[in-house]
Parts: sequence; structure tokens; C-alpha cells
Amino acid sequence: MKITFLLAITCVATTVSIVASAQEQSPDKAERVQTWWVNKTAGGIYKPPMRPLWKLSDLKQMHTGQNTWQEQIILDPEQDATYNSGAPGTKYTARMHPDSPTVFVVIAGQLHFDVEGQEPATATRGAIVNIMKFTVFSYEATGDQNALWIEVNPTNYKTVYPSDGPQPTPSKDGAIVKVSFNHQPAPYTPPNRFLFNTFADAIEGCKGGVVVLDDHIFASPLLGYVNPADNKCGKGSENIGGGPARPGDPPFDPHSIFGHLHAGPAEWWIVQVGQISGKFENTGEFHAVEGDVLYATPMTWHQMAAEAPSGPSVRLAMGAAYVDFQTVCPEVEIGLGIPRPTIRLVESAQGLRLIQPSTGADLSDSMRRFSAGFLESLKEVDGFVLTHKSPSCGISDAKYYSGAEKGPALGKTSGFFAELVLRRFPHLAVEDDGRLLNLRIREHFLTRIFAFAKLRALRRSASMRALVQFHAAHKFILLAYSERKMRQLGKIAANPGKESPRKIVDAYAAAFHEALGNVPKTATQINVLMHALGYFSKQLSSREKKHFLETLNFYRAGQVPLLGVSNILWSWALRFETAYLLEQAYFRPFPEDLLAMEDSGKGRPSGGKSQSL
Repeated sequence: MKITFLLAITCVATTVSIVASAQEQSPDKAERVQTWWVNKTAGGIYKPPMRPLWKLSDLKQMHTGQNTWQEQIILDPEQDATYNSGAPGTKYTARMHPDSPTVFVVIAGQLHFDVEGQEPATATRGAIVNIMKFTVFSYEATGDQNALWIEVNPTNYKTVYPSDGPQPTPSKDGAIVKVSFNHQPAPYTPPNRFLFNTFADAIEGCKGGVVVLDDHIFASPLLGYVNPADNKCGKGSENIGGGPARPGDPPFDPHSIFGHLHAGPAEWWIVQVGQISGKFENTGEFHAVEGDVLYATPMTWHQMAAEAPSGPSVRLAMGAAYVDFQTVCPEVEIGLGIPRPTIRLVESAQGLRLIQPSTGADLSDSMRRFSAGFLESLKEVDGFVLTHKSPSCGISDAKYYSGAEKGPALGKTSGFFAELVLRRFPHLAVEDDGRLLNLRIREHFLTRIFAFAKLRALRRSASMRALVQFHAAHKFILLAYSERKMRQLGKIAANPGKESPRKIVDAYAAAFHEALGNVPKTATQINVLMHALGYFSKQLSSREKKHFLETLNFYRAGQVPLLGVSNILWSWALRFETAYLLEQAYFRPFPEDLLAMEDSGKGRPSGGKSQSL
């Protein structure tokens, strides 16, 4: 699953490969330092069909005289998007994408959908229709005008058609054949929903945020108000970005450093209403209106802005990014340069102090003020990656001394910034860049931030039905961490006291964060794997069972990773179409692309022995 999460990366060492944001200068911080990713290559390189701006007016002109047409606008390594027009009465027969979701964004007109497991629905301007994988669906352009919509799929998606319907036309290099398999529609888990309308739900209903979080597809309507008084939800300007140009602003230089960039998947936007500008590295500044599409290639500095002088300007952010990084270096933020003289933690009668030996400066109060203010400003965050051994950001391995002068360390403790992180966010995933080199710790960290992000979306909805679905999907993960806490969470979700949904969801969230606090032990993981094996006990041959048990013993001895065993079970779940297992987050707790098998062997929580985990 490729989704965007909020992750604060603090005190990042230059050896950590992350996306860095160049911070613009502001009057109150003219010396703010820009951060760079040293492997940055030239941005603004577009390969057809991608372009910085697809204008709806141009597309209509390209297809003059046609009521029904399709134009490929995006085909990159992650996503396949087409712009479509359909005359009223145009029907699209039943079909299914067995391995991937599909998203429709309606620009104008009406599309009527019949989707397996859902009530028939008509999508109008502003609608975002999310079709889960393994779901049969059909649709038709209705109403009295041509329907306009953008269809988004993961690249290399496949479509199958029911054999009792019309036979589709083969591609020029293919042939239509019949295949046999059963299917079960994938469930909608928060924040995913079948139908969302930006005008009704976000602008009028004040329910924003991510609306699609699925495999290789992410969608989130970003509302911006140049005049915050126009915002009926009382949330100010919201996502105004850079805002409209101001008198006296220097001319835009596309060859400068501005905004931010993404190293991995591209980011793009569908303008749903109002006016949006996009500035792109080496390319220029583009102005878009409703129905237009803006696209930023990977590695491209870019900056978006709401421009409509009144009313909302909404850009539907699309993409396949995993994590939204927010980078900060507390030491730079309190005025220290790059490079900078050593600072160290020094024991005193007043407690630990942060001292710069070369100048004798006591930076303790400055660091505490900045740290408290920065952490207070974070609206939503799922985890932190801190720099190990740092006097500001070390989680537990920052050395402290008896004095500012050189000498042996008295011990190890938390850095000033890290101490406040742990105190303010005791329930979140917090790790350092050194320990994340360890495979099991890294898997534990990734499992937590992706589960926590889903839980964060669940808390916004406060839906009991969604809570029950979330708990069911995470049962195996919880069993791996603690069977006792899994049962405790089950009782909370059952709500025997008939408490309000908000109270139950909040109580569940607190207990869930606590349940995922420590790295699962090998013994509990084996318990989960054996439990899953029971689902196939009557379908496997004796040789298959023997192979699995031998691989399990290799895992017990620390000779193969957990994935080497769980993937065997996953393949059987697919083979036998075991719906319950296919819905378990345990087998795919985070995007597979993030699973690097490198293992330092260091940072293990208990003496470095894998058996102790």
C-alpha cells in the first residue's frame, strides 16, 4: 500500500536518504538554513504523456466534435490516469480489477455506478468514487450533458470481465481467454469510502482529510481560502500554500530552490474548484482552473498555491507517496551553523545543561523553548526518526559529562529535544537512525506508523462499524504483540456498556498504541504463524506442511526473516482464497517496497540475540 503519512524526521544525519525541503526565508528568520538531499538530480523532466499542466480547455479542443473520448494524461511507474468524456447513455459494462483499486474523479456531468456490495449511486461534480480491488462494477454516463471524469489506476493494472457478459475487444498483441477464480470484494477500511463529494462533504460538511488510502493510490482534497472569512468551517486559510502573488514579490526563478520535492513517486493535483498555481523547477509557473491537472515529476522542486480571490480553491492531491516527511534540525533552529562547534550535555547542580565548550554558551533554555514550541505546532504526526548519539536528539545514547572540558563520559541519557518528544508523544513510534538499520526493529517501526496512521483516520470518523473492521483486520498483528491486549481491545470494540462511539474509539486508540509498544517476540510470532497454518490443515499435502515447518524452524533459529515464513502462508491464502487471512494486515503491514532485507544485527532490544525478540 502506498500512502502518505505524517512523520517528523529530526536532527537527520547527512547519511540518511530522505526527502529534504528547502525552507524559504522569512522576516523573523532570515538566516534559516536550507537543507538538501545530496543525490538530487535535475527536476522538471517530463516524458509524454506527462506535462506540467493538462488544461481541460485544450483537451476539449483536441477532441472537437467528439462526445465520447479518452486521453492518457499520466503513465508513470506508479499510476495510470486517463481523462474521459462520455455522452449521456454511454455504458461501461461490468468489470473487475482483481489486484488493484480504481478511483474516479468526476469533473462534470453525471456517472451512475453499480458496485458490488454497495447501493447504486450517481456521482456528480466533485465526486471521488473509490472502487476496491476484487469488486465488480459497471457505470453509465447519465443526465443531460457529457460526463467528464478522470480515472486513476495503479500502473500495469489488469481488468477482467464476467464471461456471461459481452466479450471485450482484445489488444493488438493479445487474445481474449476465459479464466476461472472466485472473488470477494476487498473491504472499505478507514479512511477509504465508496463515495465522497468534495463540495458536499469537505466544503459544506467540513470533513476533509485523506479519502483514498490504498495500493499505489492516495487522494486528499486540499482546501485553500485566500480570504479565510469564506471558510464556513472556521479553519482559516487551510491549505493556501504560497498564496497569490503579492505586490513587490521578485519574479519567479524556476532555476532556484523553492517549495519542496519528492524523491520517489510523482505528485499531481486535479483542480476541483477555484484557481491553483503550480511552480515547477526548470519548467516555470502554471495557472490552473477547475478541471485542469497539474503534475510534478519526482526530484522536482515545486510549490502550489491557492489563487481564487474569493471562495475555495481546491486541489485534489493525488500520488503514491508513502510518508510525508517534516524535517527539522533543532540545533540549527536555535542559531547554530553548519558546520558548528561541538555541543555537549553537562551535569550540574541544576540538572543537565546543554553547553558549547568553545564559547561557554549555555544553550539549554533556547533548546527547550524551541523544542516545546515546535512539538506544540505539530498537528498530526505518526512517528519520529531521531539521530542517534546526538546531544539534542539521541533517544537514550546521548553522552553526558561532568564538565564542558574534554573527559570521560559519565553515562548516557536522552537529548534535550528527544526527551520532550518522548514525554509529549509517549504512544507514538519513535526510533533513531542507528537502530533502524536492524531488520526487526525497522519492521516493528514501519508496522507501527502505518497502523497508527490508519488509526488516526479512524479516530476522525469515530465510526463503530469502522472500528470493528479495523480490529478484525489487525487481530493477527495484535496477537503477535500480546494476546492479552488483543482480547482487551476486542472487549473495548464490543462496547458492552453502550458508550458513545467517540469515547470507545478514543479508548481503543489509547490501548492500541500501548499494545504495539514493544518489538514482538519470536515465540509470539510463531504462535501467529501456526494459528494461520490451521486454516489450511485439510488442504495441504504432507510435503507442503513439512516444508513450512522446516522454514519455521529456520526462522526460530534466526536463519530466515519473518517474511520468509509469512509469505508461504500468504501464497496459500491466495491459492485457497481464504478471505479472513487475505484481510489480515499482518501479512502486509506496510508497503512491500519499504522492506529492505539489510540487517546490521545491531540495536537489538535484548543483547543482540534474535531469539529474544
